[in-house]
Amino acid sequence: MLRGLDHLDDPAAFPTWAFRIVGCQCAQWVRQRQRDRRRDEQVPANVPAGTAGSSQPPEVALEALERSQALDRALATLDFEHRQALVLFYLDGLTLAATAHAMAVPEGTVKSRLHHARAQLRRIMETSL
Repeated sequence: MLRGLDHLDDPAAFPTWAFRIVGCQCAQWVRQRQRDRRRDEQVPANVPAGTAGSSQPPEVALEALERSQALDRALATLDFEHRQALVLFYLDGLTLAATAHAMAVPEGTVKSRLHHARAQLRRIMETSL
């Protein structure tokens, strides 16, 4: 994480540099916790789908799980900037302005990345389902 410290010429830029590192690490930690929580909610431990712990028939639960896994695979194929924009905006629930701030890009760039990422995901999901 401190690899770029020796290239930081302006000491006044240190707080911004450090904040970005901490912010990215926190966002990564939150995303992982949310993914874990969603997986736990989708498939309860030791309770087969369609039984006491679920109101869905087993085939519906299985289909939802397959769609979720397909989406995870599709997200993994996107380049980092597009995936980051999607995750921050849709999964983490950040506003457009907050997403732009977290990514250190203008809001218009976030809009563009979201547009292109959705189009890519749509194409990938249509071919995989």
